[in-house]
Amino acid sequence: VVRSAITTVLSEAKSMQTLTDQFSYSVHKFSNTVTEVADVSKDADAVAAKVTKMLPDAKGGGTNLRGALVSMASKIAVGDGKSPDSRKAFLLILTDGVEGNVNEYERNGPFGYRTYGDWTPDANLTTSTPGFWYGPERSQAVDPTMCDAMKAKGVTVLTLHTEYLTPVGSSDYRFQQIQSQLSPVIATRLRDCASGADLAFNASSPDEIKAGTKKMLAAVIAKARLVK
Repeated sequence: VVRSAITTVLSEAKSMQTLTDQFSYSVHKFSNTVTEVADVSKDADAVAAKVTKMLPDAKGGGTNLRGALVSMASKIAVGDGKSPDSRKAFLLILTDGVEGNVNEYERNGPFGYRTYGDWTPDANLTTSTPGFWYGPERSQAVDPTMCDAMKAKGVTVLTLHTEYLTPVGSSDYRFQQIQSQLSPVIATRLRDCASGADLAFNASSPDEIKAGTKKMLAAVIAKARLVK
């Protein structure tokens, strides 16, 4: 769903350009680490082609948004929008807002060297609250202050909360705690992460994810006005 939403938005952004190469784009995915899907490019079609091939990480499997933002900070140049060489910067974050220290790894097994679901805790996850432990496994709500450095740099941050949906009636302790402890605060946390309440969006279904991503684009277009 996210792949489809991003490619649709790239197509729409291309159609909204009033100047050649008005926008440039890059796409990264993150789990325990950040992986570049598409490097900075003015070619929306080329970026979309790479997004359609995007797959979940084969190993890792956790979610470290704080680490992702630290890694992304050095990749984003911020300008005043007055020239092609000084572009305004917008960061669109799509996440369910649940961080976790799961860190799957590869090992030899009956089918060769591959990921079998085994994992050791990711020591690089910074603990925040609310959150809970399940043995060595940590799950927690994102901390909105992790976005402060990006905003201080001049990046306009937009968030789309793709709601963490747990199986109805599940007796799994982790799902129960996510629903009782984390879910009630995540929307507010991601709203505070964004550069303004009007730049925070929520989605709990595939259609809402697509609609929310389009709303993010509309918000970017509204703020990305050229200055004479």
